[in-house]
Amino acid sequence: MKKLIIMLSMLLLLTACANNTNESTTEQKQAVSTETEENQTVSDAEEAKEDSKEELTSFLEYDTLVVEINIKDLKADVKTDNANKRVIIFKDESGEKKYKSIYIKKEERLKIISLDDEGQIYNEII
Repeated sequence: MKKLIIMLSMLLLLTACANNTNESTTEQKQAVSTETEENQTVSDAEEAKEDSKEELTSFLEYDTLVVEINIKDLKADVKTDNANKRVIIFKDESGEKKYKSIYIKKEERLKIISLDDEGQIYNEII
């Protein structure tokens, strides 16, 4: 009987220790996974920024945007690009929306709106 109790207590002790080891290993794997995801997110954001600049240069309204607003320091976010119109939001480094560009494709009309106090700063056919 004593042997049985000792064996059961040892088995219980070993089982408890094995579970702690598994939990710490799982936590380590999660930490490595989180770190990898963070690095991936940073590189994805950098790639998206480069892609948006390259994409902008191919748009017909790009030259006018360069003249009217300083897009070098702004991040472009294309909200809509369909057969009728293209809407681009320009944000500063802190993510604050600064300008909105609306290009009506059929009319070839470009509207640039300052989201600060200025309001509409450009509305012409290009």
